[in-house]
Amino acid sequence: MAVEIGTDLNSRTLVRYALKGMALGFVVMGAVLFFTISPETADEVRAFPLGFLPLILLLVCGSWLCSGARLWVLARSLGYKMTLFQGVITGLAAEFGVAATPGGVGGTVIRLVFMKKSGVPITAGASILTADAVLDVSFFVILIPFALLVMRNDSSWGTVMNEFRKIPLAVMISALVLLVGIVMALFRKGGHLTRWIEVKLEHIESARKRRLASRLRYARWKTRNALVRIIETTRFVFQRRVPALAAAFTLTAIQWFCRYGILPVILIAFSGSTSFLPLLVMQGLFLVMSFMILLPGGGGTVEVITTLVLRQFVPVSAVGVVLIIWRFFTYHLYLLVGGAVFFLVWGNINRFFPAEIASN
Repeated sequence: MAVEIGTDLNSRTLVRYALKGMALGFVVMGAVLFFTISPETADEVRAFPLGFLPLILLLVCGSWLCSGARLWVLARSLGYKMTLFQGVITGLAAEFGVAATPGGVGGTVIRLVFMKKSGVPITAGASILTADAVLDVSFFVILIPFALLVMRNDSSWGTVMNEFRKIPLAVMISALVLLVGIVMALFRKGGHLTRWIEVKLEHIESARKRRLASRLRYARWKTRNALVRIIETTRFVFQRRVPALAAAFTLTAIQWFCRYGILPVILIAFSGSTSFLPLLVMQGLFLVMSFMILLPGGGGTVEVITTLVLRQFVPVSAVGVVLIIWRFFTYHLYLLVGGAVFFLVWGNINRFFPAEIASN
């Protein structure tokens, strides 16, 4: 929070990351298609009912609309004059940032910058994103027990879970916990670790000339103050803006049902049946996993792991085709449309965020 966040939006870097993510995804999808293609694949493609495409596009648009409307509802609940249109274009542009950057960090930066342009201060924007993240987690926590009940009665998911036991999720989770612990130790007031680092910096001549120890103390002070304001604003939202939270949670549920309902719809088009709730939870877990990989779009990891699931619900000859259709509508289309919105808005920022609104 110590830096001016607007300077962090580098369009060339975003494009470079986006191209890397698309390239990695295409390589993995090409490999999956190569190993699953057969003479029956052409028949599977011809049998795909095109009438499902409008439904899939409707789900995509519903997800985009709800993503921006959530920000709008929470911003208005705090008294800021963000319009619904500004919320939607912010959500769309942020989807590009999420899809294009390692860990999805670009999405957070774009949301904060665009909300600031609409008159929402950075600390209030961070509180909105915190509440937004809590709503996401709450939705999936509520959904998981019902998904597990469905999985218990579906033998296909037993095979899927056996495949997942081979993936060292515990290692990645442990690494994440360690990272969070280090960050907390660095910014803990009076912490021994930060004091030790400051002392060491004072004994290094080049660091002493650049006043790195004092800069570190200043950064910690600015960060702590920003975090205090974020926590206070977030607490205010949860204590005093319950109707807005309820509306935002409803939009959250609709958004994720739309976005993650695309794969079940595709599977129904190919095989005529699917397990809806487990697939929703599975895609949520895959999204978190792609952030932990720290490569744009998950670096192809999502495609590989999803292949393990798809083999249980569609013929092997259709796995590659289903994967390509699913990733196009849930990743590449987000990059293309979100990127177009981002560059259009960023190049005409005063038109979409008038100065008289941003000054309020």
